[in-house]
Amino acid sequence: MQNYYKILGVDSKATKEEIMEAYYNKLKQYHPDIAIGKILSNEEKATLTQKFKIASKAYETLSSQEKREEYDKLYARYLEEVRQEEEAFQRAQEEKKRQNSWTQAYKEVRQDEQSYDFISRHTAFNQLFRHEFEGKVDSFPKEVAFRMGQGTVHVFGEALYQIRKLGYITKDNFPRFVLRNRGLIGGILVAGTLITAASIKGKEPTELGYIPEATPIVEEQVETVSREENKTYTLMRNYRIPKGDTLSEISENARTPIEEIQDINHIHGTTIYAGDHIRIPYTIPEEDLMYYTYTIKVGNQSLEDITRMYETDIDTLMTLNEGSITWMNGNYILFSEDLRVPHFITMQEYNNITENNIVKR
Repeated sequence: MQNYYKILGVDSKATKEEIMEAYYNKLKQYHPDIAIGKILSNEEKATLTQKFKIASKAYETLSSQEKREEYDKLYARYLEEVRQEEEAFQRAQEEKKRQNSWTQAYKEVRQDEQSYDFISRHTAFNQLFRHEFEGKVDSFPKEVAFRMGQGTVHVFGEALYQIRKLGYITKDNFPRFVLRNRGLIGGILVAGTLITAASIKGKEPTELGYIPEATPIVEEQVETVSREENKTYTLMRNYRIPKGDTLSEISENARTPIEEIQDINHIHGTTIYAGDHIRIPYTIPEEDLMYYTYTIKVGNQSLEDITRMYETDIDTLMTLNEGSITWMNGNYILFSEDLRVPHFITMQEYNNITENNIVKR
């Protein structure tokens, strides 16, 4: 939408006289018949004619009080829509950058590791050690000492290599630093878990606090059956908000409280904007899960392609296809040609299905 005030070169609060004066100045500048003594080509005349038509349209609109008021409303609405689209695009770009930061960091770390991998490091240790003691191992005791020394070099060399990577904390961003030191971090977590388990195991039961009496068997069975009957699934939807949609409608269709959707997406208040992408957890009882899913043939599609096509994420696919998807060597592996995918429907669609086509259990 064109800015008529900018075309005429006046302020948005300009008076009718100022608009008229600005238009006459544009008339002298753009009218092909007032060429200021210049000989114009056909192309130049066409350009001036087009500019003159635009300036005339701007003057015709702004010189009329009624048309000007209508134009101001439309232009303000247009600017607001542009602002919302730009904000939505910026948020989408930031989210994409955030999501890709771990992926990019993993690629960079793997490239560094492949340039000096585990086998290369320890082959170098062997070469240095053998070169130092070449010809000196001529008896069994010396052979034993040689092997022990060689093992010690390997252990300490690998430990120093892992510790040295901690120095990248001032050079790497957080994802790359964590991935670069994942082995060391994992080892610390395992050691902490083992130490905690060992300390708890050595305590007497009375030291662990009060242990409640066992619930009667009959009541326990009733509770277990109740939990199984009320089992629910959470299907995550990556949703692009269309015009006219409201947070209350989204909450109703997903059977999820508004507060939970606000918390997941860091939304303050109940205002949402068309074009934004939000994550919506659909809380589905097990007996209704059939209405919200169906099975497809995977073919040559990757799991990432499928998540985009069905507005979901990998965790949801793994929940629906338990045992068929696993993480291996930095990739998700699918062990079946068939894949159960989510089908997100509205409450109206759900009611039509359950009342008219399928008898609810």
